[in-house]
Amino acid sequence: MKLLPLELDSISGDQIINPNYLVEKDDHVVGTASDMVQKLFTLGKMMQKDAAQMELDAKFCSNLEEQVGLLAKYNELQAKAAVLKELFWIGVRDEFALWNKSVGIRIDYTVVWNDKDEMPPIARMFGLGG
Repeated sequence: MKLLPLELDSISGDQIINPNYLVEKDDHVVGTASDMVQKLFTLGKMMQKDAAQMELDAKFCSNLEEQVGLLAKYNELQAKAAVLKELFWIGVRDEFALWNKSVGIRIDYTVVWNDKDEMPPIARMFGLGG
């Protein structure tokens, strides 16, 4: 995690990964997420992609020692991606003071809230909501 600031700073505007969810009719638009929050989202997605590639490479690796290394890297990237996801949602909630709302992120980093019931903490722990 000591490299996190460097990793975030290295993400340029053309590397930003845009969420692909459209604004829904029950959404209340509150604004656009900051560059830092966009970078957290992007870095998390990049790590998820890299983790998936490590897992795939490990499945087809014939060298046991190399396979163990690939799986270790997979576990590392999955854990870091999960932390980045939490930091992302904390950033969104902080920027717009939405700590008591059901929050969403939409295309072009549009931040929304809606009246849907907040997901239980256990569901959020497993990444099922924001």
